[in-house]
Amino acid sequence: MVKKLAFLFILVLLCFRVGASDVGTWAKVLGKAGNDVFTNAVGLDDGGFVLTGYTTSRGDSENSWIVNIDCSGTMRWEEIYDMGGEDRAVTISKLSDGSFYVGGNMEAYGGDAAYILKLKSTGGDSLTNHFSFSAGTSLKSVRLDGSTAYSVGNAGQDAFIVKGDNVIANSVLESGQFHDFVLDPSGGFVAVGERDGSPLVVKLDSSFAVKNAFVLTGGSSLHSGRLVEIVKMTSGAFVVAGEFEMSGVYKSIFICKLDPSLEPVWMNTLGQREDATVRGLSATSGGEILLAGTFRPSAGEPFDGYAALWSQDGSLVWQKRYGGDLADEIWSAISSPLGGFLLVGKTKSYGSTGENGFIVRTDDAGDVDESCDFVKSANLEVESPEPEKFSGSLSQSSQPPSLNPGTAGDK
Repeated sequence: MVKKLAFLFILVLLCFRVGASDVGTWAKVLGKAGNDVFTNAVGLDDGGFVLTGYTTSRGDSENSWIVNIDCSGTMRWEEIYDMGGEDRAVTISKLSDGSFYVGGNMEAYGGDAAYILKLKSTGGDSLTNHFSFSAGTSLKSVRLDGSTAYSVGNAGQDAFIVKGDNVIANSVLESGQFHDFVLDPSGGFVAVGERDGSPLVVKLDSSFAVKNAFVLTGGSSLHSGRLVEIVKMTSGAFVVAGEFEMSGVYKSIFICKLDPSLEPVWMNTLGQREDATVRGLSATSGGEILLAGTFRPSAGEPFDGYAALWSQDGSLVWQKRYGGDLADEIWSAISSPLGGFLLVGKTKSYGSTGENGFIVRTDDAGDVDESCDFVKSANLEVESPEPEKFSGSLSQSSQPPSLNPGTAGDK
C-alpha cells in the first residue's frame, strides 16, 4: 500500500552570496533527527528544482521523499511516500507539461520491486505502478521519449529495460548490469553498466534488440570496474563515467567521450582514492560536462563530496571537494537554469543528528562564498590512458515482470 505522509523538516542556511543573477549562491541542509538523503534533481524553467531522495525521520523505515524548491532554496512543497517497506526515490525526469516521472525502489509483494510514480507539477501523484522480476528488481534510471517513460535497472544478475509506466514492453539481458542509459539521437538507446567485473556499453534499437555491446577499458591495467553514468551531447557524442578497481578499496574515477558511433575519443582517470564513487554526470548549457561523486581524501578519513567540470576536448576546467569534519557526499549535480550548478546529496557534518539532505548552489566555478569552509580544493591527479573497446554479445529474453498498479485508494 502507498501512503502519503505529512511532515515538517528543518531547513538550515549554511551560507549565502548574492550574485549577478540576483539568485546568489547558497548552501542549505534539510532534515531532522534520522537519515534524510537527496539522490537526484531536475531543473525547472523558473530556476527552481525538484529533488528526489529518501527519509527515515518519520517511521521506522526509509520512505521516498520528493521536494520542490525555488531558485533561492526555499521549499515550495514536499511529498513523502510510504510504499509499505524500505523505499527510495532515485531518479526523476520532467515532462513538457511540467509534471514528472519519479522512479524508485521498494520492498513489497514479497521481495524487492521498482516503482514509477507520475507526479503533478504542483505535487501530488496521478499514477503509481510497481513492477518486479522474480530474481529481485533494482531500478536505476528513467528517461523520456516525449511523454513515454523508459527505465533500466537490474533483475538479480541480469539487466532490464522497460517501456512505459505500465510495462508495455521489456527485455532482460542476461549476465549484465545496467546503471544508466540515454536515448540515441539516431534511434534506440545506449546503456552503460558492467559485465563480468568490467565497464559495459550496450547499443539497443527501438525494439530493445542489442546492436552493439562492448567492454571499455583504459588498457591492460585498467579493465576491472563499471560504468555508472552516461549523457548525450548536442553534437551527438556521448560521455560516460565510472570507476576502475585498483588495489583493495582504492578506485580511480574515470570519464570517457564516445563519438556518435560509440568509438572512444578520449579518456581521463582521476588518481586513486579509497571508495571513490561516481554519482552524477550532466551536460551543461555551455556544452561542458559536470561530474559528481564521493571519495575519502586520505586513507580512513570521512567521505567528501566531489565535483569537476570538463570541456568537450577532455580538459579539466576545475575540481572541488565539499564537506566538513564528518562524512558528506554529493549524489547528483546539474546545471542551474539561471547559471551555476546545483549539487545535492547528504551531510553528517551539518544539521540534525544523523544524515541530512545537502543542497549546494554554486557559481560557474563550483564556489559558494569565501565564508563557506566546506568548499575545498581538490587535487585528484589527471591521467589520460588510451581507451580500448572489446566487443561481446549478450543473450536476451522477454520475461515479463509482475505488475501491480496502484489505485486511488492506495495513496
